[in-house]
Amino acid sequence: MDKYIENTILHGEWIEKGDYKKANQAFNDILINFNILKKENSSLENLVPLLNNKNNSVRYWTAFFLLRSKEILAVKTLEDISDKKGIVAFSARTTLKEWKNKSLSFDFLSK
Repeated sequence: MDKYIENTILHGEWIEKGDYKKANQAFNDILINFNILKKENSSLENLVPLLNNKNNSVRYWTAFFLLRSKEILAVKTLEDISDKKGIVAFSARTTLKEWKNKSLSFDFLSK
Protein backbone atom coordinates (compact mmCIF):
# COMPACT_ATOMS: atom_id res chain seq x y z
CA MET A 1 0.00 0.00 0.00
CA ASP A 2 2.83 2.41 0.81
CA LYS A 3 4.32 2.12 -2.68
CA TYR A 4 0.90 2.73 -4.24
CA ILE A 5 0.46 5.91 -2.17
CA GLU A 6 4.02 7.04 -2.90
CA ASN A 7 3.63 6.60 -6.66
CA THR A 8 0.24 8.31 -6.83
CA ILE A 9 1.75 11.29 -4.99
CA LEU A 10 4.77 11.32 -7.32
CA HIS A 11 2.52 11.13 -10.37
CA GLY A 12 0.58 14.17 -9.19
CA GLU A 13 3.75 16.13 -8.48
CA TRP A 14 5.37 15.30 -11.82
CA ILE A 15 2.26 15.93 -13.87
CA GLU A 16 1.76 19.33 -12.21
CA LYS A 17 5.42 20.19 -12.93
CA GLY A 18 5.02 19.12 -16.55
CA ASP A 19 7.62 16.34 -16.40
CA TYR A 20 5.73 13.77 -18.43
CA LYS A 21 8.58 11.26 -18.58
CA LYS A 22 8.68 10.98 -14.79
CA ALA A 23 4.87 11.13 -14.61
CA ASN A 24 4.64 8.25 -17.09
CA GLN A 25 7.08 6.20 -15.01
CA ALA A 26 5.03 6.93 -11.88
CA PHE A 27 1.89 5.89 -13.79
CA ASN A 28 3.50 2.58 -14.73
CA ASP A 29 4.47 2.07 -11.10
CA ILE A 30 0.91 2.91 -9.99
CA LEU A 31 -0.40 0.16 -12.27
CA ILE A 32 2.12 -2.34 -10.92
CA ASN A 33 1.21 -1.43 -7.33
CA PHE A 34 -2.51 -1.50 -8.08
CA ASN A 35 -2.25 -4.97 -9.60
CA ILE A 36 -0.36 -6.20 -6.52
CA LEU A 37 -3.04 -4.74 -4.24
CA LYS A 38 -5.76 -6.27 -6.38
CA LYS A 39 -4.17 -9.72 -6.11
CA GLU A 40 -3.86 -9.35 -2.34
CA ASN A 41 -7.45 -8.17 -1.89
CA SER A 42 -9.66 -8.60 -4.94
CA SER A 43 -12.47 -6.49 -3.44
CA LEU A 44 -10.13 -3.48 -3.19
CA GLU A 45 -11.92 -2.60 0.05
CA ASN A 46 -8.56 -1.63 1.55
CA LEU A 47 -8.36 1.31 -0.90
CA VAL A 48 -11.58 2.99 0.30
CA PRO A 49 -9.96 4.94 3.18
CA LEU A 50 -7.59 6.55 0.65
CA LEU A 51 -10.55 8.43 -0.84
CA ASN A 52 -10.11 10.74 2.16
CA ASN A 53 -6.35 11.16 1.81
CA LYS A 54 -5.07 14.74 2.03
CA ASN A 55 -3.35 14.39 -1.36
CA ASN A 56 -5.67 14.84 -4.35
CA SER A 57 -3.58 12.64 -6.61
CA VAL A 58 -3.94 9.73 -4.16
CA ARG A 59 -7.67 10.45 -4.01
CA TYR A 60 -7.96 10.73 -7.81
CA TRP A 61 -6.25 7.43 -8.62
CA THR A 62 -8.08 5.62 -5.86
CA ALA A 63 -11.43 6.95 -7.08
CA PHE A 64 -10.55 5.99 -10.64
CA PHE A 65 -9.76 2.41 -9.62
CA LEU A 66 -12.90 2.17 -7.47
CA LEU A 67 -15.37 3.57 -10.01
CA ARG A 68 -16.62 0.13 -11.02
CA SER A 69 -16.97 -1.28 -7.50
CA LYS A 70 -17.70 1.76 -5.31
CA GLU A 71 -19.28 4.10 -7.83
CA ILE A 72 -21.07 6.46 -5.42
CA LEU A 73 -18.00 7.04 -3.25
CA ALA A 74 -15.69 7.32 -6.26
CA VAL A 75 -17.90 9.80 -8.12
CA LYS A 76 -18.31 11.93 -4.98
CA THR A 77 -14.52 12.02 -4.58
CA LEU A 78 -13.94 12.92 -8.23
CA GLU A 79 -16.56 15.68 -7.99
CA ASP A 80 -14.79 17.11 -4.94
CA ILE A 81 -11.39 17.03 -6.67
CA SER A 82 -12.82 18.54 -9.86
CA ASP A 83 -13.73 21.71 -7.93
CA LYS A 84 -10.04 22.36 -7.32
CA LYS A 85 -7.38 23.81 -9.63
CA GLY A 86 -4.61 22.05 -11.52
CA ILE A 87 -4.10 19.09 -13.79
CA VAL A 88 -5.33 16.53 -11.24
CA ALA A 89 -8.60 18.46 -10.99
CA PHE A 90 -8.81 18.61 -14.78
CA SER A 91 -8.24 14.84 -14.90
CA ALA A 92 -11.04 14.35 -12.38
CA ARG A 93 -13.44 16.44 -14.49
CA THR A 94 -12.49 14.53 -17.63
CA THR A 95 -12.83 11.17 -15.91
CA LEU A 96 -16.30 12.10 -14.61
CA LYS A 97 -17.40 13.23 -18.05
CA GLU A 98 -16.18 10.02 -19.68
CA TRP A 99 -17.72 7.89 -16.91
CA LYS A 100 -21.11 9.58 -17.28
CA ASN A 101 -20.92 9.18 -21.08
CA LYS A 102 -20.05 5.48 -20.57
CA SER A 103 -16.91 5.95 -22.65
CA LEU A 104 -14.25 5.54 -19.95
CA SER A 105 -11.89 2.72 -20.83
CA PHE A 106 -10.28 0.42 -18.30
CA ASP A 107 -8.53 -1.69 -20.96
CA PHE A 108 -5.06 -0.70 -19.78
CA LEU A 109 -5.72 -2.26 -16.37
CA SER A 110 -5.54 -5.77 -17.75
CA LYS A 111 -1.99 -5.35 -19.03
